[in-house]
Amino acid sequence: MALETVDNQLKQCLLTMVEWHSLAVNPELGDTWYGGRHIQDWADRRWLPPLRQAWSRFDVAEAWDALFITLGLFSEVASETGRLLGYKYPAGDELRVRGWIEARRAVSRGV
Repeated sequence: MALETVDNQLKQCLLTMVEWHSLAVNPELGDTWYGGRHIQDWADRRWLPPLRQAWSRFDVAEAWDALFITLGLFSEVASETGRLLGYKYPAGDELRVRGWIEARRAVSRGV
């Protein structure tokens, strides 16, 4: 349930940020298609390898790894997009949220 609900919402936010970044870098781009279609044609090439790792199979450890890949990629894309558009990324807030999520991961491992 968590994978389907939360992960899906996170991936949608990530896709939106990748789209915004692409449009900020290349305003003439126009259309980024619906739902990430043809993303390999319009997204920054740097984001493609981590995007491939951001989805997990039905495995708890893999799901955690994919979550942190998604969070890291979102942070990188959003920070750069913010700079391009004149916004400051809330890095302190992100660190607090990451710490909270990391604590949940430790609990799930029994640490």
